[in-house]
Amino acid sequence: MTVESAHVIADTWKYPAPYDFYDTTADRDDYEEFISPDQWPSHFWQVHHGGDLVGFFTAEPSGDETVQEISLGLHGP
Repeated sequence: MTVESAHVIADTWKYPAPYDFYDTTADRDDYEEFISPDQWPSHFWQVHHGGDLVGFFTAEPSGDETVQEISLGLHGP
């Protein structure tokens, strides 16, 4: 992930109700975590298709070596 892409996602990706709780701007703490590299999970990728930023994926060990916490986001048309 780059800081620039994190800002694009956090500031412009909006989801229709009832999924609007996924908007990073819906929660100030979530927003700050998303745009702050020092708070990012250990693995944080941006996904491009045809030059467009279309998604992100994170993975973070949970303390138990067999369990990973993952999250992902996709940007629709």
